[in-house]
Amino acid sequence: MRNPFRQNKLKCQKDYSLAKFHNIRKIFQMLDTNGDMVINYKDLENICEQYYADELVEIRDKVLKSFESEQKKTKQIYEDTHYLITDTSEKYYEKNKERRLKKSNTKNANLLNYKMSLQS
Repeated sequence: MRNPFRQNKLKCQKDYSLAKFHNIRKIFQMLDTNGDMVINYKDLENICEQYYADELVEIRDKVLKSFESEQKKTKQIYEDTHYLITDTSEKYYEKNKERRLKKSNTKNANLLNYKMSLQS
């Protein structure tokens, strides 16, 4: 006996896009492996496994890109900081060198003045 609720032909509703309906119908035909117009758990399971495998690959790629981006930012911060520290150290060294030279010149001048005063 034939099931009165089962239709052999699928019909698109009047208020729905025919192109979208055909696309959905193609997807369901691909999912219906035995042709009984019913999508079984096994049919969905195969697709879900592939879907989640693809999702995991996408998530992994996003994480790797994020990690690489963070590494680049960290490297740039390190380089900027290293440059600033080196520049500051050089300036500090030059200022101290100038101070030592002034002190040394002052001491030498004082010593020279002292020696000259002894000779006179």
